[in-house]
Amino acid sequence: MLTTADAQNPGGPPLDGFRIKIYNKNPDGSNGSVIYDNKTSTSTDDAISNNNTQAIAGGSIVIHTN
Repeated sequence: MLTTADAQNPGGPPLDGFRIKIYNKNPDGSNGSVIYDNKTSTSTDDAISNNNTQAIAGGSIVIHTN
C-alpha cells in the first residue's frame, strides 16, 4: 500500500506526507502479515491523515485527479 497526503487538496491534512506498507499475501489473496510499515505505531489504521503518513521534509506531493 502506498498512501500520499497532499496538503493543498481540499479537506486534506495540513502537511504533505506518505506511507508505505507492505504485506505478505495470503493464498486466498487477502492481506497477511505486515512486512514493512514506515508508520508502525498506526499499523492497524489505514485512514489517510497526518496521523498515518510521514511528513516529507522537502519537495512536495501533488495528487492529480485526471
